[in-house]
Amino acid sequence: MLCKDCARYDAEADRCLDDKLNPADWGGAITVANVMGVRAICSFNDFRERLVRSRIDALSRVPGAPRATRPTRRQPQREPWVLPE
Repeated sequence: MLCKDCARYDAEADRCLDDKLNPADWGGAITVANVMGVRAICSFNDFRERLVRSRIDALSRVPGAPRATRPTRRQPQREPWVLPE
């Protein structure tokens, strides 16, 4: 999305009301994220979600990093008509 099409853009001041950056290409998005962090990129930017996903994927490959775990599956309950042995 172009900044001038956004409701959060102030045309008189020629800047974003949220003080976010909107890099035009992937390389610019990586540079901004490395220097200022992903939060500095506008949430309407075309590259932001891809950048967040790539960072999550990279973190999951780091040895010793916390891993997301699946919840343990509950044991099936015994049928009520079966008597315990």
